Amino acid sequence: MFDLSTLVPGVNGSIKGRGLNQRGLTEAQRIALATAARMGTLSVGNLSAQQASTLFSVPVTVVDEEIKRRREAQLSDETAYLVSVWKGTSPAGREAALTALGVIVSFHPL
Repeated sequence: MFDLSTLVPGVNGSIKGRGLNQRGLTEAQRIALATAARMGTLSVGNLSAQQASTLFSVPVTVVDEEIKRRREAQLSDETAYLVSVWKGTSPAGREAALTALGVIVSFHPL
């Protein structure tokens, strides 16, 4: 069996997709990883939004909305209620709530 770790140090059967660009891999190393992934000997997880969208040919925004929907579906009723109230509260109201809780001093929405 081919030992991928000899060509790409630190890879032992799985990698996180988000870190691929920061690894500074050579073309040969990228080929080795792609080959191992296609052969099923390398598990690639934690893909970036762009990587997942490119791989499955769907827009990033659509995937982000589906992630949001799934996360909200997992919330307890009490937490879902709190989220709905938060969404319906103005930025000034949110800042006042966080200040009252002692979480932050100043809140600036993006």
